[in-house]
Amino acid sequence: MTDLFLSLFNRAVAAGWLVLAVLVLRLLLKKAPKWTRLLLWGLVAVRLLCPFTLESVWSLIPSAQTIAPEALLDPVPTIHSGISALNTVVNPILEQSAAATPEYSVNPFQIWIAIAAAIWVVGVGILLLYAICSYVRLRKRISTAIRVEGNLYRSERTSFPFVLGVIHPKIYLPTNLDQNAMAHVIAHEQAHIHRRDHWWKLLGFLLLTVYWFHPLLWVAYVLLCRDIELACDEKVIGDMDREQRADYSQALLQCSIRRSTMAACPLAFGEVGVMERVKNVLNYRKPAFWVIAAAIVACLIAALCFLTDPVTANVKHPWVREYTGRVDTAYFESISPDFAIGAAENGQAVFKDPEKAFAAFTDLYADTLERLRQDYDLPPITEQEYEWYKTFGWQFPGGTETERERAAFVSKFLDLYENSFIDSAPSEIP
Repeated sequence: MTDLFLSLFNRAVAAGWLVLAVLVLRLLLKKAPKWTRLLLWGLVAVRLLCPFTLESVWSLIPSAQTIAPEALLDPVPTIHSGISALNTVVNPILEQSAAATPEYSVNPFQIWIAIAAAIWVVGVGILLLYAICSYVRLRKRISTAIRVEGNLYRSERTSFPFVLGVIHPKIYLPTNLDQNAMAHVIAHEQAHIHRRDHWWKLLGFLLLTVYWFHPLLWVAYVLLCRDIELACDEKVIGDMDREQRADYSQALLQCSIRRSTMAACPLAFGEVGVMERVKNVLNYRKPAFWVIAAAIVACLIAALCFLTDPVTANVKHPWVREYTGRVDTAYFESISPDFAIGAAENGQAVFKDPEKAFAAFTDLYADTLERLRQDYDLPPITEQEYEWYKTFGWQFPGGTETERERAAFVSKFLDLYENSFIDSAPSEIP
């Protein structure tokens, strides 16, 4: 259960970056057809559903694994968010409060994650129970509905029109619905069914149920429901003249409802953002081709940048045994436990966990790396691009002895880090 929770947690964190991107794109693409917003929310669903992702140099996800499963077993657990400032704040706290100690048989961090996993299960259960009870209560309320024709039903026990059902969705209308509004209401609800909106809203709620612990996904679900309605409105009014759109707006106002709770179902005609929808209907203009093209390109770019993970270095020489050479392993590990050193098959010294070592290195030596970058006009350091830092670290004149020592350690570290990735004869760092 803990492993599952960690996997979902890391997936949710990565998806959170995509949600932020969608929020920005929604603002930039105001004039684009609203169905393009649903494409963007579809990308979020793919990110949350897919158990694996490809790596790409274009990825804007800072880290694929904020909390690695191995962190539960580490004496000093750390996070790797991909954001140095956040790691610098959180990791010292974890070191002080969650590090393993001889008096405890279990790593405190394991206990924390186990408790979080248990709370997550309870939260999932509560949301599922809420959805089931809401559905059963609604079904009971409309059990006396009278069929009019096809999938149309009328009920005196509902005050607003809505779609209910997954496999065979039905449209329920209140008996007091104005005849002038009925045609617009039916057209709207039929459009929902043709667009399979009742599936997408249910999928969105189920994903929210699983990932309820991420606040951005609550925001995403609310906006998804709103965008579903806006897109459906545009589908219905696409060929209407101004007078017909005014009548449609009146129907919206007549059927508007106030909700104070989340719902997986039903799809109601006047459910969300009525004033926004009325304004959108009255001011509707068919978007230009270039606007649609730009929106689609934005969706493709978002998919490339946020459905892929950052490229990680391919370790060619993992450690296989304890190291007994001349490298001062105690010195490295005194700086950070993540700098633990072992020996590869060819005998050379390598970091036991190069990725974790590099993350700790960029956190602990962020000021020195920034000084080198500015003084020598270097590109930002990455797990693949670090050669210039290794070269200039030895040459850095510095202002104080401490600065020179830290710059020299940059070169020492990168020499050792490189051993894990290059094909070379055994070498030692003096």
